[in-house]
Amino acid sequence: MGRTELLATLTAALLVVPGLAHAGEADLVAADAWAVHQAECADVAAGTDVEAADSMAEVTAVWQEVIATYEQTGATFLLYWRGVLGQCLSQAERAATDLSLFVALEENEETFAAQVRDARTRLRRMGVEVVEPTEEQKAAARERDRSDRDSLAVASRRAAARVGKTPVFLLAFAGGYQRTAVYDYGLVGGDVSLEIVGPLRVEVSVRAGISVSYTDADGDTSPVERSVLLAIGVGPTLQFDGPVRPRVGAWFQVAPNPLEVGGPKVLAGFAIHAGVDLPLRGSPIAIRPAVEVGILGPMPTVRALLELVLGF
Repeated sequence: MGRTELLATLTAALLVVPGLAHAGEADLVAADAWAVHQAECADVAAGTDVEAADSMAEVTAVWQEVIATYEQTGATFLLYWRGVLGQCLSQAERAATDLSLFVALEENEETFAAQVRDARTRLRRMGVEVVEPTEEQKAAARERDRSDRDSLAVASRRAAARVGKTPVFLLAFAGGYQRTAVYDYGLVGGDVSLEIVGPLRVEVSVRAGISVSYTDADGDTSPVERSVLLAIGVGPTLQFDGPVRPRVGAWFQVAPNPLEVGGPKVLAGFAIHAGVDLPLRGSPIAIRPAVEVGILGPMPTVRALLELVLGF
């Protein structure tokens, strides 16, 4: 079956069986609720600075999404997340209603045993007793498909897998130091990388070295007339997901050398690079310390960099 036929089949299935679409939607919203609760609710509780206000805005947006999706799907596991996020936002009365109803509907369901225990603990701390659901609410809960009732566990696994996911497109601005043969350079530059599949990316780099000194045959370092050595590299990079994102790769690199300093008019070579992206929490920005080792023409080249990385 070709790609077009496969997409058509999946679309038809979602149209014919609306419950499947609803289950998937509720699943994804629960994953968002799990992630924002893990990342932001501690800052909301602090409530003393701009970061707390930003966190409250993020939690509120997901809470509203949970409310809307529950009204569409009736998936009871969203009552748990609606209550948890409501409690995070100091909506104690609404949170108590949602959590107590969730417990009453699902207290005998093994799939939700951990969430029921947590909901009971939260209610006990709020001094709230679990209410008995109406017969209509019980009937609605019984009629839902079993696959929908498993979605909370799936959502938690998916959300955990998404923590620390590397953005598809990375743009970095670099500064640092470069040593090429006997010459020292101040370094500025940047690179862009695009995800291909899994951890594999293609990356293009630009490194502009501004000469500051050279080391003579006796080992003495002396200043030199300012010049720029511009190196452009391209090659594969492996970048791994996680709370920190290690990376390693290799570039083919070339640099114009019109004065023929230390080699021909065009210097060609390679570089092996390694580093780690350190994401700033709740932001698409990361800090990247990195090193690069290789050759340009006949000259060995070493770079040490610190980069500011933007993810998209």
